[in-house]
Amino acid sequence: MIRALALIGILVIGAGCSSSRVVEVPPVEESVAAPSAVPIVTAPLPGVDSLVVAQVAESYDSTFVAAAAERQASEHYSVGHQVQIRLDSLLILQHGRGPLEGSGGSEADTTTLDRAMRTVSAAAQAQARQDSVQALALLDEAQRLYEAALQHNPFHEDARFQLSRVYRFLAQRYQLQHQWEATLRTLRGLLELNADQHVLWADMAVVLDTLQDYEASGLAWLQAATVVLDDARLAFTAEAPPPDSLTLFNYYQRAYSVFVKDRNGGGVRQSLAQAITYATDSTQYVYAVREQDWARWDGDHFEHRLAFDSLLTLAAAQPLDARNGLYALIRQLQTSPARLEANYNAAILTWQLEEYDSSLDSLQILWARTRAAERMPYEEFPAHLQETYGSMLFQRGMQHQQDGSSAIAFAYLLMVPKLESRYAGAAYIEALKLTRGNPRQARQLEPQIEEVFDVLTPEQQRTYLSLMGNLYRRIGETDKAQVFLTRYRSVPR
Repeated sequence: MIRALALIGILVIGAGCSSSRVVEVPPVEESVAAPSAVPIVTAPLPGVDSLVVAQVAESYDSTFVAAAAERQASEHYSVGHQVQIRLDSLLILQHGRGPLEGSGGSEADTTTLDRAMRTVSAAAQAQARQDSVQALALLDEAQRLYEAALQHNPFHEDARFQLSRVYRFLAQRYQLQHQWEATLRTLRGLLELNADQHVLWADMAVVLDTLQDYEASGLAWLQAATVVLDDARLAFTAEAPPPDSLTLFNYYQRAYSVFVKDRNGGGVRQSLAQAITYATDSTQYVYAVREQDWARWDGDHFEHRLAFDSLLTLAAAQPLDARNGLYALIRQLQTSPARLEANYNAAILTWQLEEYDSSLDSLQILWARTRAAERMPYEEFPAHLQETYGSMLFQRGMQHQQDGSSAIAFAYLLMVPKLESRYAGAAYIEALKLTRGNPRQARQLEPQIEEVFDVLTPEQQRTYLSLMGNLYRRIGETDKAQVFLTRYRSVPR
């Protein structure tokens, strides 16, 4: 509880100001009664040994208050309760049975509270459409009196319970009116009274996220999950029940989301690790693992992943700035997979900037590094690099062919099949076309093309068979030309 209450104080820092009164409620477990000139009990007491009296006075002064203070707290509670009864009556008159109805108790049934909170929402929406000045004045007075009672006697259970009900009503009202700072203050009061209710921590996390206090929101989501775990760990049952995995996964996933906004790498890693642990099905598990891979793109340097994504977004509108930004980022990267992917994207942008030769040099280096690398940026990375490199080699070869540099074009085209990319067939066909002027040397391509014949498209197969058959016919080897013609006619159309 000490940790939970300390976190309440942290979460409200920097939340802004509000016109509503600040909630000041001493928590029961950590309350220490203020020093008083009047001890809580004094000797002599009829029939009680003076040593017992001294023990009570010295050892339980943080549990009880002096009789006069206790009576004064009870008087404040009684007046406050009467005010609340009037408020209940007013709400019932306006909306039927309302959220503050029912008898008080030291503990609240969860189902009853959930039903009450739904009723609060309906009542608050109705009040927003009507004149609720009198109801709010009564509510404010009840809050003041219950808080005064707890200032005199922090251990007054009924006052704590009734004040908790008032706070719930206020929190709903403020939230409906988008008074986020006031909502936060009221939730803080509720948590000081009920720090063991994970839903309240989740409500606070949502409000903090709305206020863009992402670090505090993430901490609140983690605390909500901790309370869920405590519900199972500290359940007074014959056997410990399993934790609510679905709720835990949702809380850790929400924590992860706000920690991303906060650029908090430690929070991101902690939240995702827990989300993986409590995933309830394969979909949740795959999602959490994928996000963890994304977050650990450059090891513990989460900020590098965010910078990389930002540069990829920039690339569509400003490719030069994005490419230069990637070069600068690459110098900061700490892991080989991250450097591979960043260099790959820089090479693509370099090609788009029409710096073709520089792009191909980069891809050639990347291809060698990738084949020797132990870890990839992601599973499909080698295939993506393979196809991109093959495509750009093919395009560059065709550019040289159009420029009248056939020999250079031929070299580029012969490089494509070495990558075993899907452009190999097209590259062989274009290379064969370039050698038609010398049929005897063109035949050197025949065994290479035959090795990949089965993976060629039907159109590529017919083109190859036609070209090669005509080459054999030109040099007088009609028997071989006939073989190619027979194969040509057997290719399905």
